[in-house]
Amino acid sequence: MVFGFGQVFKQNSTFFAMWLYEVCKGVHCVYTRTLEHQAALFCRPTEHHESIEFAGKIFSFEQYRSWFMHAYPKAKETGVFVYPTEFRAFNIPVSALDRFYNFEFNPLSQEEIDLLYMCQHLPKEDYLIGVSVRSDATDGRHEVAHGLKHTNPEYWAEVEEVLNSL
Repeated sequence: MVFGFGQVFKQNSTFFAMWLYEVCKGVHCVYTRTLEHQAALFCRPTEHHESIEFAGKIFSFEQYRSWFMHAYPKAKETGVFVYPTEFRAFNIPVSALDRFYNFEFNPLSQEEIDLLYMCQHLPKEDYLIGVSVRSDATDGRHEVAHGLKHTNPEYWAEVEEVLNSL
């Protein structure tokens, strides 16, 4: 069963639409129209959750962007913040948003506020994925697999069994 929640947000005279729906039990998808909007929603929560450089740390978007421009080869080479095109889909546990809800990240961007508002009712043990209309066709399936790994022990046991047999 799929549940939907859609919201349209106006920012700087541009309208951004995003939808939240449950893909499968405990795995929820935030679906957007652009890669740039998707990256703006998920950049800091994702990097706070799993980045080698920023995991567990409080940081501004400007601090992350500055680090990325110097550390990521394609950004360094081109001088362009290529994060939205290099990272087309995202996955985090809902609990990764806790420090954002507690306003430890201050200020929050409008996109982060929108994400928090949209996800406020989700159980902390659930998983959140993000894909865009412009994400690759396989991105959604890949992110759902991450979600299933964390929310469905039977699924992960079967995956490990197959992998161990290779």
